[in-house]
Amino acid sequence: MKRGLLLAVVLGICMLDSIAQQPVVQVRLFRPPPNQLRQSDLWRIQLNNLSREAVRVYLVGIVTEAQDGEVVNTRSAVITLKPGPTQLTANQLEPIKLIRVHPKYRELYLRTGEVPSGNYTACAYVRSADTDEELGSDCFEQSIQRTSPPILVQPRDGDTIPSESRPVFTWLPPTPIPPGVTVTYTLRIVEMLGRQTPFDAMLRNPAYFERTDLRSAMLQYPLDARPFRTDRSYAWKVSAYAGQALLGESEVWHFIPRPSKDTTGAAPKPIRPTRQISALAAGLAHSLAVSSSNIPRFVHLTALKPEYLLAALDLQPTSAMGDSAVLAMVNQRTLQRNIQGIKNATSVGGTLSRLWTQYLKGNLFAWGDNHYRQAVGTERAVSTPQVQTLNDVVAVAAGYWHSLAITSDGRLWGWGRNDYGQLADASLQDISQPRLIPHPTGKKFVAAAAGERHTLALDEDGVVWGWGCNFNRELGSFGFGADRDSAYVVIPKQLQGLEQSRAIACGVAHSMALTRAGTVVVWGSGYYGQTCQGPQAQPSKGTTILKPGRTLSDEPLGDIIAIAAGDNHCLALARNGEVWAWGDNRSGQAHPDSGEVVQQPAKVPGLDDIIDVAAGCCFSVALRRDSTVWVWGDNTLGLTGSGNRTSVQRPTRVPGLSGIVRIAAGGSHILALRADGTLFAWGNNNAGQLGRGTVTDLAAQPDAAALQPAPVLFGGP
Repeated sequence: MKRGLLLAVVLGICMLDSIAQQPVVQVRLFRPPPNQLRQSDLWRIQLNNLSREAVRVYLVGIVTEAQDGEVVNTRSAVITLKPGPTQLTANQLEPIKLIRVHPKYRELYLRTGEVPSGNYTACAYVRSADTDEELGSDCFEQSIQRTSPPILVQPRDGDTIPSESRPVFTWLPPTPIPPGVTVTYTLRIVEMLGRQTPFDAMLRNPAYFERTDLRSAMLQYPLDARPFRTDRSYAWKVSAYAGQALLGESEVWHFIPRPSKDTTGAAPKPIRPTRQISALAAGLAHSLAVSSSNIPRFVHLTALKPEYLLAALDLQPTSAMGDSAVLAMVNQRTLQRNIQGIKNATSVGGTLSRLWTQYLKGNLFAWGDNHYRQAVGTERAVSTPQVQTLNDVVAVAAGYWHSLAITSDGRLWGWGRNDYGQLADASLQDISQPRLIPHPTGKKFVAAAAGERHTLALDEDGVVWGWGCNFNRELGSFGFGADRDSAYVVIPKQLQGLEQSRAIACGVAHSMALTRAGTVVVWGSGYYGQTCQGPQAQPSKGTTILKPGRTLSDEPLGDIIAIAAGDNHCLALARNGEVWAWGDNRSGQAHPDSGEVVQQPAKVPGLDDIIDVAAGCCFSVALRRDSTVWVWGDNTLGLTGSGNRTSVQRPTRVPGLSGIVRIAAGGSHILALRADGTLFAWGNNNAGQLGRGTVTDLAAQPDAAALQPAPVLFGGP
């Protein structure tokens, strides 16, 4: 008995000794600065080997995102970990092998080592190199809100400036700015030497002038600074900081000092004036723009779209805020990801009208196709922007052959073709000058959309109204009975079930609405899958929805913040920056990897961090947070802006175009507004819709070179 007890004690001591010898590693990950998560942050780590002997280990680093799950899985080299604490960095763990990366994150992660906006958990696991047993781990959570870089405004890239002047350098702040963060800027100017590009000069040359810790997004060149020489060119850029953390760097632009007069006494060529444009629209072959004079410089022009204004005002009470503070909040909310849904389902018309009256109303310019007087004047084609007679315009919409405008008092105006009552005029005669379309109950209109022959309008209470052609029930059914439904409607009718809407869009014969809850409703023609109603069918079989009611909430779309309708396809922008598309896909305008019809919403590959979308006849456009423009779909008319007419299979960045803050898509042309007020246009120009003072029909000239992005000539050629 005693021998057995003694044996048990000995065995127990041996087991305890064995357990004591088992290596155990304490792991401590060092949390990176706020709003930062890079490759190297996964390997700033302290390991404490609690055993008595060295152990061979390797580390596994895994990053997961709250919605997308695992996004990055990496593994370090094997190292020998001595007893006691050891602090390591990525350099000491090389080579680090990338095991897996989520397709959505691949391009950004491989290019920059960073991840997009999201809510992340980063974990490091220490494993035995001999047994693969986990010896210890640690995790931290990090929320990332990517900001756009500062966007340069003035002087524009390539501008000439008077050599004796003190130019004012201006730029747009990064967005969004995290709450409670004070942003400072560094403005750096360098001299360009020889054949250096502006970027090379900025990279290699010492500062000609540099000013740090700037608190506003502008600086007038100081009197005591070195003057600029007239035989030189200079490059400049702006860096934004939050404390010591770099938020982003702008592009590098250049300018050229010139004397006020040359040796012949002639005045220098004037710099083309810029315009502050607050609203854009593009129809089948005509264009509209609102030029306002009082838009605050800090406002990103995407924030001025009606649906973004409405969304931002829904999310926060504004009664106690001044108008400028409201606009600042709108700007912040528009570009911010990961914010919560609707808080107030109330009318926002009063606040919106104040903003319109104070800041955003302006003169309306129109150009392009004018066969039905949908542009301005009496010419059949208007090749440069001309001022319309309507004043105080704040929002515009353009259809195939008719135009709509909302003035700062919430009244809606229409002109152009009216053969199906799309201008709410029972005469069915075309209208050559803007004519008032009264709200049936006296409310204010806040947004409008125009299709081929039908019109939708949204009022301050979130109610959708429709009129015009109704062959495909693009206006829904108004309870007349199946045998009495009208082919057209000339008096605005309320669309039932859409009393809480935030945005509207019109295709050729289908309609869309975005509810305040972030869901999408589609009705009208479903011949190409626009209504997600199953297989393609013949029109005679009635592939239409008799009333608005089809929601896409059952699809994995997430929280939608914007919609767009092409001729026969649909786009939806999710709050996380992803783009979903469905409908007609014969030119790849919906999803590049699908067939001719996309019956259910599909996520468009190759796009992330998108802040706005637009849809044309057979193509789609997206604006990224970094102010670049991406196009996919038909390119026979040069819509990718590359100078050729070769088809592309996936979203393609428009080359040579940056600093863009607003986009619009017409039937076969695109408008893009740069932060400095320059409006670019490209695509077909068969009716002067590019505003270049010329008319060029690329469709009739299949061998002609494509027209690349070029400025719209306000004030004539």
